[in-house]
Amino acid sequence: MKIWQLLSLLFLTQGHISLGSLNGYLNSSEIISTLNNLTIQYPSLLSQSSLEIFDRLILQNSSYHPEYTKPLILVLGGFYGGYPLGTFQVLEIAEHLASGSLSGDPISSFIVNSFEIHFIPVLNKKAYQYMEENYSQGNFPVIKTGMENYQGNCPSPDNGINPYHNFPYSFEILEDKCSNDYAGESPGESEITNKFLHVYYQSERIPSFSFNYQGTGNLYKIPFTSSDASISSAFGVFVEYTKTVIPDDYKIVQAFQITNESEYGTYLDYSISNSTGIFEVALGKEANLTSDLIIQEADKNYNTFASVMEMAYIKSNFYFDSAIEARIVGNNDSEPYSNVEFTFTVTNENYLPFDHHLKFNPGFQDSNSFKFKNIICAFVSVYMPQGNVYIMNSTKITLTDTTIFEFTNVAPGYSNFTYTIIYEKLRRNSGRDYYFQANLSSSEFYLEAKVLNEKGEIEMVNEDDNNDHNDGNDDEDEKKGVIVGFVLLIVLLILVSIAGVVFYCSRRRHDFEQKLDQDPRIPQAGEARI
Repeated sequence: MKIWQLLSLLFLTQGHISLGSLNGYLNSSEIISTLNNLTIQYPSLLSQSSLEIFDRLILQNSSYHPEYTKPLILVLGGFYGGYPLGTFQVLEIAEHLASGSLSGDPISSFIVNSFEIHFIPVLNKKAYQYMEENYSQGNFPVIKTGMENYQGNCPSPDNGINPYHNFPYSFEILEDKCSNDYAGESPGESEITNKFLHVYYQSERIPSFSFNYQGTGNLYKIPFTSSDASISSAFGVFVEYTKTVIPDDYKIVQAFQITNESEYGTYLDYSISNSTGIFEVALGKEANLTSDLIIQEADKNYNTFASVMEMAYIKSNFYFDSAIEARIVGNNDSEPYSNVEFTFTVTNENYLPFDHHLKFNPGFQDSNSFKFKNIICAFVSVYMPQGNVYIMNSTKITLTDTTIFEFTNVAPGYSNFTYTIIYEKLRRNSGRDYYFQANLSSSEFYLEAKVLNEKGEIEMVNEDDNNDHNDGNDDEDEKKGVIVGFVLLIVLLILVSIAGVVFYCSRRRHDFEQKLDQDPRIPQAGEARI
């Protein structure tokens, strides 16, 4: 048997972390040995790195679609000392995933292939070492600070800066510097918090989700702000779904519900304010479980971890809804003659946002008779009482010709986007046949591309309306004709009347002159007057 195989058996058993010397829990040297042995036993999946302040184990299947970024998941053993079950839980999850993936377990394989997971079994080394050195049978002393002022003027060894309360969200300064809740004078003053922020929250890639195993009490704690729609509405929906997968003897609570007081500067609230979903898990009813219950408790919460990861990853569908043509009312055969609309729906049924890329070719037989116009986006989600409809910004759309285009958009968790793609039909006699291809792919995390192909004839939806409109125009013309005709008739009657009057007057004058000519009393032309 090779040396590395012997080492791997020292603190690993098949499918489990071996129990340690602290009444079943691991001391500091056993933690380091376990990290080393895990990387030796699973070299294709696990790697180890030391960041001085804390050590971490990185799990990723770098051979599975390396062209995509993978969601970053943190699995933490807590910011405090005194809760060794949290450290054991972190290492147990790492071992379960690696061994399960290599043995072909579908859930483990899915998680290992889909995520990059960073395991940090101990964040606060000084606190953990103090717990280890001062452990007495049945009691693990809890240390919350980084012990910066250890052996100072404070009566308790647990004095310094509490790294868990040293985050830049609702930060507060306490006057009592000897309190183990003292958060320092400014956010990030704790070297633990500072290093943690620098590694995970001062770059473009921040964690998508975090499990922080800290404390006791059979609780899955969620942020006080998680119900705030302006911060993370999708996470609130996600929490409701995960209630079905937490252990029966655990419950989900907001941190506020435990003390009825708002906490300050916590990682719990800071994480969700930076779009990191989080569960802070208080394992077991007490820190010192008997050795036969340690693995049992760890297994139970591994199953919850695996289920939550399955529920978090993107699950999308892509549907074709309709292809219709609507003639532009009142536009009598001029360009553009009508609008042609293709409608598709993209769904995101899980928690993580879906950054997607859509490429569309309508496949018109006479593409020169059509011109791309715009895209109407209709957004709906399970956590918004009303949807949102808007025209997509043209800068997001890339045209490869007058009809073929592509764009990228983001569908948040538990939401749908309906895209109505509008073309202008330039000529009335252009054909209505299409043979489109729509290609939907993920632009960040890996998701199998979906391609829709369909042949058909565009349905005209308002041809009768236009006929009615034309009939209405005819009626208007008839009305105008009647009116004009009536006016002309009146004018004609007036002219006829005038002509009649003129004729009558002329006739009367003629008759009068004749009578004068026939009267013997009136001399005629050429006769002498007496």
